[in-house]
Amino acid sequence: MQSGCFQHYRETARIAYATWRTRDAGANMSQPAWTWALIHGMAALASRLARRHNVRFPLLTAAAMFLSDLSSWRKRAAVLPAAIVRALEALERRDLDALEPGRYPLDEEGMFLLIQQVTTQAEAATRPEAHRDHTDIQLVLSGLERFGIAPPDPALQPVQEMFEVRDIAFYPTPRHEWFVDLAPGQFAIFYPGDLHRPCVAAGEAAPVRKAVVKLHRRLLGL
Repeated sequence: MQSGCFQHYRETARIAYATWRTRDAGANMSQPAWTWALIHGMAALASRLARRHNVRFPLLTAAAMFLSDLSSWRKRAAVLPAAIVRALEALERRDLDALEPGRYPLDEEGMFLLIQQVTTQAEAATRPEAHRDHTDIQLVLSGLERFGIAPPDPALQPVQEMFEVRDIAFYPTPRHEWFVDLAPGQFAIFYPGDLHRPCVAAGEAAPVRKAVVKLHRRLLGL
């Protein structure tokens, strides 16, 4: 019979490989994004083991950025927190194209939806940002939006901090930033502390319509 340790290593490889296949969703990710996808798989495994054995792995269970699309995210739903799954299901039940820009309640306290109409800009005109209390699910509805992405960096100090007012801080360009282009139906999940630079133009400036779900960190047990 296989040892529990061997089974855990095999599970690590399975989840990490499945997460690396994020590119199958069609997201145009640069090479460093594959590495971050593997980190996500490892974090998902650590979270699963922590629940199974009632232990904590403070470093490994930190949430990691997640990329997918509305047609295939359920294939990897097992690596997502339950609150994220509920939020994505809430998005699927709504006619997002019929909603005017604005804020809408979702199915539970601490979760709400923003419909935004933005114009993308040159990278130099945008700033990386992060949130302290909320997770973002950023779903592109029309247009093409480029995102800058970077892992949390405790040494990076904000240039403008508005956590108490808007739960947002803006940062200088991080050392390890890469970019991903999201087309309609594709989304990115950014957990508290994840650095992300939205609204970057993938070429010329262009309009983008998007849905952003905000989830308070308590819904994820953070």
